[in-house]
This record gives sequence, C-alpha cells and structure tokens, in this order.
Amino acid sequence: TNTPPDPPPPSSATRKFPAKLKGVLFDMDGTLSDSETLHFKAYQVVFDRLVPAWSEKNGEMTRDYYNKNMGGKTKLAALEQVLPETTSEQRERLCHDLEDAFNVLAKTELNCLPGVNELLALLNAKLVPTALGVFDALVPSAECSKGKPDPEPYLEGLRRLGLDAAECIAVEDSSAGIYSATAAGLFTVGVTTSRSAAEILEMGAHMAISDFEDAALLLAFQQALK
Repeated sequence: TNTPPDPPPPSSATRKFPAKLKGVLFDMDGTLSDSETLHFKAYQVVFDRLVPAWSEKNGEMTRDYYNKNMGGKTKLAALEQVLPETTSEQRERLCHDLEDAFNVLAKTELNCLPGVNELLALLNAKLVPTALGVFDALVPSAECSKGKPDPEPYLEGLRRLGLDAAECIAVEDSSAGIYSATAAGLFTVGVTTSRSAAEILEMGAHMAISDFEDAALLLAFQQALK
C-alpha cells in the first residue's frame, strides 16, 4: 500500500518568501518543464509492453495511480513498491527501459514551462545560485541516504550552496517533494504540472503556480531581488 507522507509541520504554514533571496532549489522533474507527464507516459508504455501481468490485472495505468505511486520517487523505489514480486535485476532493467521510453518522448514533447528561461536569466544576473536538479549544485538521489519525503535531499542542497533555509525557496510538484522541502524549512512553491492548485496547497506548499509567468511569483521575486 502507498502511505502518504505526514502533513508538513504546522509552523511551515506561516513561512514567508525570503525578504532577501539568496538561492533557489529546483526539483528535477515537473518544475522547469512538464516532464512528469512524459514519465507517466513512459510508465504506461513500458508496463503495457513489458509487464503484461500487471496490465492484465489493473488495466492501463492512470495518471492518478502514477501520482500516488510513482510521483516524486526514484524509479527503483516506485518499482519495488508496485512490483514487489520482481527481482532487483528485473527492476534495474525496467529502470533502463523507462529511461529509454522517456528519452524517445522527450525528443518531440519536452518543452520548458512559460517563463523558465526568463527566470533563470534573472537569477543568473542577480548571482542567485540554484540547486538540486540543475545548475550550481546537483544533488543526485543516489548520494542521499534518505530520499523524499525525508528532508535530507534539500538539506544537502542547502549545505552544498552554503545557505540557510530562510534565505532560499524550493520549487516542487509532488507530495513527497513538497513535504521534503517544507520539512527542511524552505518556503515552497508548488507547480501544478501534475496536481491542481488546491491539491498542491493542501500538501503544504506556500504558493501554487501553473508556470513561471505567475504574477504573484514574479512580484515576490522582484521584491526579494532588489
């Protein structure tokens, strides 16, 4: 069964966007582009083709099932949960198949969310470092002893940037990621690439956006980067 993470600590609800922003920590998938949709499609393709027993039992994988069981998790962790009868070698092979399927889809379907390039140019111009999925500090999940929803990935990102949580924000799109970021003490912006704004806020995010042209987000950045 899939056990959702505990709700974020009550104190996180009152966390404010930093008055002086010094760092931005991005999740790898579903924040700068709608890559989460392509990962979902890759799971559909691979499970239908290579895991027929699962498909015969459950039918075509739905987005809701993917969100609950795969979103915000490493492929190995997700496969171990939904295919406990498989061996570690089989799961490793499926991981490679999932990556191959994603790469094929990405060649024609992967695009940055509106406003991403402009935001990254602004952060670069203001010398604001970025971390996690890209840029100044990369924190691969394999280098953390605990994955999301544990706060360790974000705490490690902060350590590598040499910054305090109160000086930074996180950008996330999954329940596990949002809990990880808020538990690390970060003001968390949730992107609605895989969930509704209401769901994103219910998970504990402090702000929900559909893309990086969001007026409230741009105003917060303008004020914090003066």
